[in-house]
Amino acid sequence: MKSPDSHFDTNHQSFFKHEKAIDSPKDDTLNNNNFAQNLAINIQNYFKNNDQCITIGLMGDWGSGKTSILNLTKGHLKNTDIKIMEFNPWIYSSYNKLVEQFFDELISQFSGDNALKKYISQYKFKLNKSDFLKSILPTLTSIKNPELGEILGKTLNMASDETSLFKIKENINDELKNHKILCIIDDLDRLDANEIYEMFKLIKIMADFDNIVYLVAFDKNIIHDALNKHYAGNFIEKIINVPLEVPLVSQSEIRKTLEELLWGLSEKHDILLECDMLDVRLESQMDYRSEGYGILRYFNTLRDVKRFINILEFNIELVKNEVNFEDFIAITAIQLFNPELYEKIKSNESLLVISTFSKINYDEEIRKKEKREFEKIVGDDENAMHLLQVLFPKILFIYGIIDDLDIPSHDEKLLICHKNHFKTYFKLNPILKEINEYEISITIDLINSKMEVELFEQFRNLEDMDKLDLFLKNLKNRVSQVSEKEFLLDVIFSFYRKYDVDNFDNGHTVKMKNLLYDISLNVISQLGSENRFDILKQQFLDSNYLELLILLVLQFKKEFDLDIEKSTESLFNGNEVTELENILKNKFTTMIDLHSDYVERNIVEMLDVGMLLGLSSEVNEYFENYISSNENLLVFLKLFISESEKFSEHEIQELSDFMDLNPIKDKIDENYDELNDEIVVEKFLKGHELWLDDAIE
Repeated sequence: MKSPDSHFDTNHQSFFKHEKAIDSPKDDTLNNNNFAQNLAINIQNYFKNNDQCITIGLMGDWGSGKTSILNLTKGHLKNTDIKIMEFNPWIYSSYNKLVEQFFDELISQFSGDNALKKYISQYKFKLNKSDFLKSILPTLTSIKNPELGEILGKTLNMASDETSLFKIKENINDELKNHKILCIIDDLDRLDANEIYEMFKLIKIMADFDNIVYLVAFDKNIIHDALNKHYAGNFIEKIINVPLEVPLVSQSEIRKTLEELLWGLSEKHDILLECDMLDVRLESQMDYRSEGYGILRYFNTLRDVKRFINILEFNIELVKNEVNFEDFIAITAIQLFNPELYEKIKSNESLLVISTFSKINYDEEIRKKEKREFEKIVGDDENAMHLLQVLFPKILFIYGIIDDLDIPSHDEKLLICHKNHFKTYFKLNPILKEINEYEISITIDLINSKMEVELFEQFRNLEDMDKLDLFLKNLKNRVSQVSEKEFLLDVIFSFYRKYDVDNFDNGHTVKMKNLLYDISLNVISQLGSENRFDILKQQFLDSNYLELLILLVLQFKKEFDLDIEKSTESLFNGNEVTELENILKNKFTTMIDLHSDYVERNIVEMLDVGMLLGLSSEVNEYFENYISSNENLLVFLKLFISESEKFSEHEIQELSDFMDLNPIKDKIDENYDELNDEIVVEKFLKGHELWLDDAIE
């Protein structure tokens, strides 16, 4: 038997893929070695025929393999007479540091040439001093002491003596005739805009040295945007003499690599990977005339593939037995490469996920609304349109492409499109529980279409998403959007029976009742005054939702209390309120006589209704008959008193607020021998003593 922590295997071989550039031809899977070899040959030939400085730009997107090409090029030049100097500017923080470190690196290449080292050191010092003095020129102009200003001015002029700087450069070039230097500069993409500008300024300054070839790798778009902040026009072309583009990786090469890694991942984690399902999610056509769409479109470089596999490797280990692998591959790709779409998917479960009402009597107006909502999600992104149609077949149903949905199969395969599994795909990125406007409006549309079966199914879907309470709260203030108000009242007053609210815990049931009460009051107030009473009277005659009906009666009685000066007109007159109350009284007595099962299941609520209706004698008679059974007595006590051994005055207080405790005490005394093993009985007896002594406030 495995220990609870056995899945944390310290000998587990990581499947994570590093993004480190290759440095050997044997690791080259993209034929970049041929490009690098040709580049190395051209650099050698250039040194043979030229002594002037030249700058080669190796340009490509982030992750396109620029550093790998640099490494392979260095390998091909390893046994030549070319000295290779590598300079990484991103580790230095300022222009002066860049200049200083660049020259120090250059000096280190000439360990045996003291004259050249001396001239380069002089040049570095001269350049730094000149830049420093120029930087304080604004200060000099503000100096009021003429003698001090004159001295500093002469110093500046001497330090910026271009002839002197030019002479040193000539000396350096004379010494460089016997050397060949390839200066490789990588990672320019990592610099901020100001640092990029400073680096290109340094390259421009150094471009006059002979027998130096600069090989600079960068993302053209990043560098172009950075330099545009300092220069108008194309500054890159003024610096880069030979622009080279990194060879593009073909989609077939990317797909091959991605598929190999996915298969390796499935074998490592013992997950079944279905070829057909994977192919559709990677790339497929909407019809024979269209181009391919799918997650493969998100991958432009092999680095994209490696980043994706690393994230998938980590996440799948946490949910692999709870999700469909092919769907999880697709949703993870969307999360990484299109996070905005991912968030929209996460927040639109009601629109995307299949539910029973999707199959039958689908109203055309609802279909149009769902199309509009779906098009808000995807916009003009055809790839997103295709991916969501693949992942969520309900979209195909909405558009009339298919006319049936294999819901049991979707459940069995753990697909994201099934309501039982949707949330699991976002387990690591929790879903916001707030209800969105679409979910509210589509539910109101079902009310206005009088689609009762579909409406209650939608209620269950909202409850599964912990959103039913939120919808009812919103509906309270949106009753004006409901055209079928009588139908809504039918729904409200039959809610407890058709929705099975008895399956809720007591606290939730009370909360639902209060929400439905608020909604019903708003609906009733918006009914026409000429038929308002007749409509409500019929509801009272048809409904057995007594817990809700009594709240309405009490509210109407309160409104019509003639002892209170009212500023607004009552919904009903005194005779109408009395008639509604009498209907409710008759219904209560009928229920306790004929529907004992329901009354017993809801004993507390029903007794409360009877007391509120002033039927105390009927309530007491029913209760005495009810607790004549020892089993019922214990059931009733357990509704108020817990079975833990710890005594709670609060529990006894709540029971005493509900009814007189003496009949219960008498019944216990009569049957004590049968009940004395029950903890709740002993706790009641202790509480009853305190109650008699008025110890409980």
